[in-house]
Amino acid sequence: MPVLVASRRRTRLSLDFPDALILDVTSRGAEPWIRLSPFYPHGGIPVPGHPDRTSQSVEGLWQALKVFATEPEDFTNREVTTMPPEAGPDWVEAEVIEVCRPDRPDHPLLRPHVVVLRERNGTRRLPMYTGSAEAIALACCLDAGETPGLRIYQLTANLLAAAGSRITEVRITRLVEGVFYAVAVVEAPGGAVEVDARPSDAVNLAVLSGAPIRVDAAILEDPVVDSQPEWEQYPVRLADLAAEERQRRADSQARLREHESPPESEP
Repeated sequence: MPVLVASRRRTRLSLDFPDALILDVTSRGAEPWIRLSPFYPHGGIPVPGHPDRTSQSVEGLWQALKVFATEPEDFTNREVTTMPPEAGPDWVEAEVIEVCRPDRPDHPLLRPHVVVLRERNGTRRLPMYTGSAEAIALACCLDAGETPGLRIYQLTANLLAAAGSRITEVRITRLVEGVFYAVAVVEAPGGAVEVDARPSDAVNLAVLSGAPIRVDAAILEDPVVDSQPEWEQYPVRLADLAAEERQRRADSQARLREHESPPESEP
């Protein structure tokens, strides 16, 4: 039987290994597996080179004997029996303040679209370039509560509800080489699960379901993120995109009715 070791911070274990028995052997695990944690307080562990000393845990023993060039052994660490708090990201809640597009090239769907987030009760902004279909769907949902075109978002929300699950929040997690990454946090019957998603899809689902959008503060603090705000000069804004889509749908329906109507009979 293969045995794999993975970080406790890895959030996709249940998805990557659906048939595996996942055991938490950290100091936050359950009995009896917690006994495998280096922090477990077995007590009475001899300290090498110090016959008169013992340690509560293997971790405490290791920390006590760490020797640096300018620091002596620190035997106070012999009592360490718990993991330090995990230093996670500082999440900042954000909201969509704009969806926009320039007027070039000629075909609207070939033009870059930008979704702009801004921290709530703050001024830091996060512009993200995205596909036209995702941007238009977001603009329509924000402008009039509609979900035209990409009804896949409504389908996704309905499927989650049918499975007894819901999206509780979405997170913009990191920026790597100009590419943003995100996750959707789903509250499922078996517990919370983080699902990798494109930021444009995650934000659409958040707006549709009313879930909060959160951004790693480190991204907002990056001076490069909002250093080229040329999108501020884009002439086509959120309301314009929504109006264009409504007109496009009306024109399409009119052509369809014209095509389906029977020809007039000659007298």
